[in-house]
Amino acid sequence: MTETSQLPEEGKSEAEAVKTSEKIQKKIAKIVRENSQNLGKKLAVASLRGTERAQYTVSALTGVSFLGTLLPDLGPEKLEANLAEMLKEEAPEPEKVETEPAKDEAVEAEPVEAVKVEPAKAEAEPARKIKENKFKDIKSVVVTATGARYLYSEMYIARGYAEFLARAEATRILVAEKVRETSEKLGELTTVSSLDSLAPALEPGELDVHLAGLAMDERFKDIKSLVALTGTRYLYSDAYITRERAEAIARAEVIKAGIAKRVRETSRNLAELTTVSSLMEPVPAPEPEKAEARPAEAVEAEPVKTEAERIEAARAEAEAAGPDLLSTLVPPLEPGELDVSLAEMAKDERFKDIKSLVVSTGAVYLYSETFISKTYAGLLLRAEVNDPFATIAETVRDESRIYPRPTNIYRFNVPVFNIDPAELLTHIARMLEREEYKDIKMVHASNGVPFLYSNLYMEEPFAIGLAEWEAVEDEENP
Repeated sequence: MTETSQLPEEGKSEAEAVKTSEKIQKKIAKIVRENSQNLGKKLAVASLRGTERAQYTVSALTGVSFLGTLLPDLGPEKLEANLAEMLKEEAPEPEKVETEPAKDEAVEAEPVEAVKVEPAKAEAEPARKIKENKFKDIKSVVVTATGARYLYSEMYIARGYAEFLARAEATRILVAEKVRETSEKLGELTTVSSLDSLAPALEPGELDVHLAGLAMDERFKDIKSLVALTGTRYLYSDAYITRERAEAIARAEVIKAGIAKRVRETSRNLAELTTVSSLMEPVPAPEPEKAEARPAEAVEAEPVKTEAERIEAARAEAEAAGPDLLSTLVPPLEPGELDVSLAEMAKDERFKDIKSLVVSTGAVYLYSETFISKTYAGLLLRAEVNDPFATIAETVRDESRIYPRPTNIYRFNVPVFNIDPAELLTHIARMLEREEYKDIKMVHASNGVPFLYSNLYMEEPFAIGLAEWEAVEDEENP
C-alpha cells in the first residue's frame, strides 16, 4: 500500500480509507473489464452485421477522462491515486515490507486502539492482495498525439490491439475537431487526403479504418462524408453545413479542378491560351457514348451504393472523362457559376499558377505559368486578337526591354504570331507610320537583314551593334 492510499481521509479512520479505496478500485476494474470484454465483443460482432453496427457506439477501451465522468465524486487527484495503485507492479515494493514493524507497534497499543487497528489490518491485507493479484490485468496506454490515457484488461484485449484502438479513438477525435472547425469557421469541406498530417504514425490504410468508425460512434454523428465525381472524398459537420450546401461546395470544387485541368493541359500540350468562353463549350471525350452513359448510371446507383462503391464509381467517372473534366463531369455551367469559380480560384493557393489576361474587348484568357511564361502568354494573346500591328510592336518592346535585343522581322513568320508571311512587310510599313508606334524603329545589319527595336529601351547604335552580331558575326562564328 502506498503512502497516498494509507493516509486517512478527513473524518475517516485508516481502515475506512483503505476499504473505500478498495471499493473504488474494484469499481474501476469492473468498468474497465466490462468495456474490454462485453463492448469489445459487441463491436466485433457488429462489424459483421451491416447497418446494425451503428447502434454500438462505445470503444472497447476506457478513457481515464471518461472514468472521471462516471465517478465525479472522486475528483482528479483521488482518481489518479487509485489508478496509480491499480497499475503498480505485482511484486511488493520494498517499503511495504519495511512498514510491517510499524503495524506491529499498533498491536501493542491500548485495547481501544487495537480494536480500531486490527480490523484495518484485516482489511488491508486482502486489499493488498487484490491490488497485487486481481488488478494485474488492468493496463493503460497513452496516445502521444493527444496525451489521452486509456485503460483496458489484458484478459480480453492484447496490448497491440489496445494500442490500435487508442490510435483509432485519438484519430477520430482529432478528425472530428478539424472537420467541425473547418465547417464552422471556414464554411468549407475537409478533404480526406488532408487528414494524413493529423496522424502521421498510422499504418497505410489505417486512417480509412478509423474514419469508418466515425459512423459507428454517436459522439460523431454530425460528421458526414461525401464523394465528388472526381473521386475526391470530403467530410463535413452537418451541425454547420447542410447536405445540400455540402453538395454545392463539392460541385464547385469539381468545377475549379476541371478548369485548372483544362488550362494546364492546354498550356502544356498545345502552348496555347484558354478562353474563358470556351469553358462553357463541352469538349467531346474520346468515347462520347461511354462518357455520356456513365454519369447517368452513377447518379441512378448512388442511393444504394456503399461508400467504397461510390468512390470506385467516381474514380471510374473521372477516368472516363478523359482530358477534360469540366466538359464531361459538370455540364452545363451557368455563366454566374463560372465567374464565381474563377474568382475563388484567384484566391486559392492550389491554383496560384492559373493566370488571366484581358483584352480590350473584355474577353478573358487563362494560362498556367508553370508551362507558359508571362511574356509568351502576352505574345499569344496579341496573336489571338488578330492585331498584327500590336503583335509586332509589343513583341519588339518586350525584347528591347527584357533581353535587351532588337527583333529580326522574319521571326514574325513563325505560325505562333498568326501573321501571313506575304503580308508581313506591309504590316510593318503601316505600323511604323502610326503615331502610337512611333517608338518602334528599324535598323539593318551589314548583310541587309532588317531588325526592329524600341527606342524606349535601346539606343540606335546599340541596336545596330546587336543586329550585326546576330545577323553576321554570330552566323560566321557558330
